[in-house]
Amino acid sequence: MENLDYDSKQRRETFALYGLAMYHAQCFEKSLVIILSAAYNKEYFKSDFNKREELFSSSFKKTAGQLVSKLKEMVKIPDDFENTLIVAVKKRNWLSHDYFWENSYSIMTTEGRKKMINELQELSDYFSKMDKRMVNMYQKIFNKIGLTEEVVLNHLSEILKKNKEAI
Repeated sequence: MENLDYDSKQRRETFALYGLAMYHAQCFEKSLVIILSAAYNKEYFKSDFNKREELFSSSFKKTAGQLVSKLKEMVKIPDDFENTLIVAVKKRNWLSHDYFWENSYSIMTTEGRKKMINELQELSDYFSKMDKRMVNMYQKIFNKIGLTEEVVLNHLSEILKKNKEAI
């Protein structure tokens, strides 16, 4: 691998950064799930484990756009933050569905890949910041009711493990 030429290394970096950007986009998306399923869902804390798992499973099946729409139904979101969420969903969808199609020529050239590398790093940073913003939102809500991050993560881990076993 170390004997790769410059173009091969650059291609590898491009695809690695795409993976990182998608990872952060998915983290943002899953934070939306946590907010919907638990933080803004009064039913969640009154429910038994199976019902809570059902709430998470149902949300995990929704698209990012559906999650934002559902969030808007559940709570009053300030217009500026709603717009921020809509932009994030558009960026996520573009990255997921159209990024390589729109960059089909760019990936073939050194200069094009440089542009893509910069763009993908910006997208990765953007989604990382969006995820942190969402995590801060639900942690504040959880802290108000006495739920520690450890309790929430343990519960989410159990749900994810059960969902994985079901597949």
